[in-house]
Amino acid sequence: MSDEVGMKNIAFKKIAEWWSVGRAGFLSLIFFGCTVGIFGLFIGGAVAIGFYVAKIQANESSIYRLQSDMSAVRDEQVKIRYEVESLRDEFGIVRSEFGLVRSEFGAVRSEFGVVRSEFGELRAEFDGLSSELRSDVGKLQGGMNEVLEALRDLKAEE
Repeated sequence: MSDEVGMKNIAFKKIAEWWSVGRAGFLSLIFFGCTVGIFGLFIGGAVAIGFYVAKIQANESSIYRLQSDMSAVRDEQVKIRYEVESLRDEFGIVRSEFGLVRSEFGAVRSEFGVVRSEFGELRAEFDGLSSELRSDVGKLQGGMNEVLEALRDLKAEE
């Protein structure tokens, strides 16, 4: 029995030895895992921060591009405004020239009215003259008829 007890003692000693080695290995494994995990967190955090910084820089560059595009758009707006103002000025000039042409047409129209009224007066005078001429011609014809009758009467008396 003593061999059995000794065997049991040896077995317990071996188990205790393995347990202590296992426990030390387990603790060292936990420590190593935590160390690697912490370093992994540091490295992962650094990588994440690097990606975040790169994203911020990309956003800043896109912001700068947008600002330069907006300034180009503003420059184009200023050019368009200048062109619109010049077109407005030209349209105003054309409009004023059209007003001048319109007023000149009005003057020509009024002169045509004056000529027309003068033509009407001349026509009235011509009508008056022609009626006077007709009456004079009528009187002459009447006088000639009287002369002819008088000549006939003289001829008849002779």
